[in-house]
Amino acid sequence: MNRLERYKELLSRSLEGRLESPEIRVIETDPYRYAGIIVSPTFEGMEDDDRERLAWQAVYDHISEDDRQWIVFLYTHTPAEMAAFAEADEQTIEKG
Repeated sequence: MNRLERYKELLSRSLEGRLESPEIRVIETDPYRYAGIIVSPTFEGMEDDDRERLAWQAVYDHISEDDRQWIVFLYTHTPAEMAAFAEADEQTIEKG
């Protein structure tokens, strides 16, 4: 298992039962630094701070300090926001 897969698995386990239907991706932002992209309907109607607090609390409750040090950011989006991002990307590609 590579590091991206490992951190995806750790995030998935830590968020299990806390979020409705979470979709999780992990990207490498710098060598050995990772960001999680978390998409869930649970985030609908929540302020950004509340979303991030919920996600980070799960990380701190379930992921060791040794592993947490490599996770630098958690992006928290609703499915509708991700669909809008995808649509904007498609329009950019079509224009380009």
